[in-house]
Amino acid sequence: MKLFKIAFFFLFIYSCAPSRFVKPLQKKEKALNLSLGGELIRYGNAVIPIPFTSIVYGQGITDKTTVFGSIHTTSALFGNFQTDIGIVQQLYKNDSLKIGISASPALNFMCHQFKSDARLFPQLDLNFYWNYSKSKNYIYAGMINWLDFTKTKAHNEKQINHYFFAPQIGHTFVKQKWNYNLELKYISPNLRNNFVVADYYNPFGSKGVIGIYIGISRTF
Repeated sequence: MKLFKIAFFFLFIYSCAPSRFVKPLQKKEKALNLSLGGELIRYGNAVIPIPFTSIVYGQGITDKTTVFGSIHTTSALFGNFQTDIGIVQQLYKNDSLKIGISASPALNFMCHQFKSDARLFPQLDLNFYWNYSKSKNYIYAGMINWLDFTKTKAHNEKQINHYFFAPQIGHTFVKQKWNYNLELKYISPNLRNNFVVADYYNPFGSKGVIGIYIGISRTF
């Protein structure tokens, strides 16, 4: 029960998910993704990521543009509706160097079934990716930019920070129909992490939170 109480608390302060799609899908290509992971915490004698889960559907509109929408399934377990809806737009691609840059603007919507405190958070992801071998596997690095225009945060505390960012690196293994992803984030490295009920594990100090995520996708 302790773990679920911690997860419940985090749903109201910052629910950070992995990158939805770093590379756009092909035109008319579809993908269904399941992700698992979150911020690292000490739980007893172990260090574990909070087990946030989400399901994402994406579809290629053109070879350079993909739309997506998600349902945060862990949030739903606690009576919350949470989704992020957005697009992935290829900004640059060099076929000879096998590199590219993408941008992903999105809107995050959250509300609780028992409260009238719906909130909307704009987000912009920027990623650089590289197909490092003859395979379709690629590594990527980028940053999430998250805006919070609300006046209060969890427990009606005054919101003094309205901009959050998270550098990230990741690797995607691409098979014929299945993709497998691992991602590491450094969430809000400019903010202290010792003011909440959870015992964050951060080997880099008292600022920011480390997040680890795994994902599996099926394209069709």
